[in-house]
Amino acid sequence: MKLLHSLVSILFVVFAVVQWNDPDPYLWVVLYLVIAVIPIMYLKGKLNRMVLGVLTLGLFVLFGTYVPDLLSWLYEGMPSITTSMKAGTPYIEVVRESLGLLLCFFVSAFYLLRIK
Repeated sequence: MKLLHSLVSILFVVFAVVQWNDPDPYLWVVLYLVIAVIPIMYLKGKLNRMVLGVLTLGLFVLFGTYVPDLLSWLYEGMPSITTSMKAGTPYIEVVRESLGLLLCFFVSAFYLLRIK
């Protein structure tokens, strides 16, 4: 199980590294690194339920701000977001960011539920 937690942490570090070419890298690098620390803190038994709860709630609220744009993307028939690495149309960046936020939320919520 330690290997799985370590892999989650490494995966989010990789996510952070590839954000350097993003239009707003500081937000995403910090967010992904914060999420990368969670499994390590969990393994050490040092996760704080209150802090993780606030982070999880914040991620949920932040994801909620993306919902109108996601609905617009769905209404347009879900055009491909994988055509290129450059965000040629506005919804590409929004959908990718919202999926990243959703992934962060699920990881945070998972560890929040695992804290004893």
